[in-house]
Amino acid sequence: MGDNCLFNNDGELTCGKEAQIRIGSNSEFGCRYWIVANTLTFIDIGEECIFSKDCLIRSTDGHSIFDIHTGENINSSLSEQYKKNIIIEDHVWFGAKCSCFYGAKIGSGSIVGAHSLVKRYSLTTVLLLEILQRL
Repeated sequence: MGDNCLFNNDGELTCGKEAQIRIGSNSEFGCRYWIVANTLTFIDIGEECIFSKDCLIRSTDGHSIFDIHTGENINSSLSEQYKKNIIIEDHVWFGAKCSCFYGAKIGSGSIVGAHSLVKRYSLTTVLLLEILQRL
């Protein structure tokens, strides 16, 4: 945990076995945040990030999915866990009610708009600027 972080009311940080959550200095979390690092995963949040209310960051599906024919666990086996990390670089802003799931990498200076879902994508400031210019 970095220096001068602010965590508002009703939030939760949860780490599974051998999981890690790193939060950089001067980051701020609005009320009702939920950050969950599942077994063998990590969540890395950079410095000076701001999260509005009701934000969810999870490196897990929350349940297992099994192949109906083989019985194989296809989404949460130990070999799959290593792929489910989340990286949020410095100076990222999350609007209200955003969700960020495993595999996400969000570049420095990015803005994640209210009610957005980020999963298995890399967001960068350049990409966001191109999208805004098209609108």
